[in-house]
Amino acid sequence: MEQNNRVKQLEEINKNALQALKDSGVAVQTSPFPLAISTADGLLRTGSKSTFREILQKQTQFCECFTTLTPNNLTDACIIFDFMCYIHMPPPSNVNTYSEYFNYLWMLSVSKHLQQAVFVIDKPKYLPAPRDLIHDSRAKGKQIITENQHIHDHVTIPNNKAYTSLLTLPDFKERLIQYLTNKLILRCTECTQTSTTTFVIDSPSLSSTVQIEKGNMAVREPNEHGEGDVAIWHHCCSSSSQKFIIVSSDTDVWVYGLLIVEFDHHLQSKEIHVECLNSTPKTHVNVTRLYKCITVHQQLGKLSYPCASLVALYVATGSDYWSFFYRMTKQF
Repeated sequence: MEQNNRVKQLEEINKNALQALKDSGVAVQTSPFPLAISTADGLLRTGSKSTFREILQKQTQFCECFTTLTPNNLTDACIIFDFMCYIHMPPPSNVNTYSEYFNYLWMLSVSKHLQQAVFVIDKPKYLPAPRDLIHDSRAKGKQIITENQHIHDHVTIPNNKAYTSLLTLPDFKERLIQYLTNKLILRCTECTQTSTTTFVIDSPSLSSTVQIEKGNMAVREPNEHGEGDVAIWHHCCSSSSQKFIIVSSDTDVWVYGLLIVEFDHHLQSKEIHVECLNSTPKTHVNVTRLYKCITVHQQLGKLSYPCASLVALYVATGSDYWSFFYRMTKQF
């Protein structure tokens, strides 16, 4: 209802503006919506966030901050997993049950040589539906969830679009997160009995962040870190580690990280890389190095807060919820 009212307001504003131009004798192309920020049918224009990395990467001053190779000096780094980026991947065809699905996610993320690993699972209220959904698939998802009311190890898990459609149902997503969180706690506890790895789990299913080491689980702090992208950087700030690899498919993570590093002097002395799962080939962004390159850039360095200015431009020119100006994207 609120969106319809806004569209009607845009129509009225545009109509009055066009009439004023016609009265003045100026020839104009008529349209019911302002084409600078919307399409002809009134939908806000949206842009691709990933182009921000591509544009920076082409600049000679910043290109060394992006690499397709995993840096060799990060074998002792703390690994922070944006675990929702894995959950949003539909199970492959050879995965049949929820138990097999968890084992698949575990193999994707965890190696045997980790010293410290942090799993960050976003709160359902912050999770948008996957972008490739259509209304028909949502209806199918509702039918499927009535058949699979329970999420257990040996229950068959749907694949491809059926799984993707289920993720649009908040109840299913909450129960899936609860199931995976419980499996993570059990698996991490088992692993730490025979290894020196320390695991941290930050999940909305838990009232507090928990730390697991040497087979024991301890409560660390209340789980009040907000949206997942913010929680990831909270763990960078609170950890004693000096090296980090953040694994995520969300461009927001490393872009917002530039802003956080700019205002946190402790992070500026650390080495923080973001492994971008959504790039081909897989790209590593050295966030702290990129921050330093931006501050000494010939033009950007003249700004009081150059990274904050870039992030403001990034938000205004294309993201999940903001439109960008017609034919004026991140390159303007």
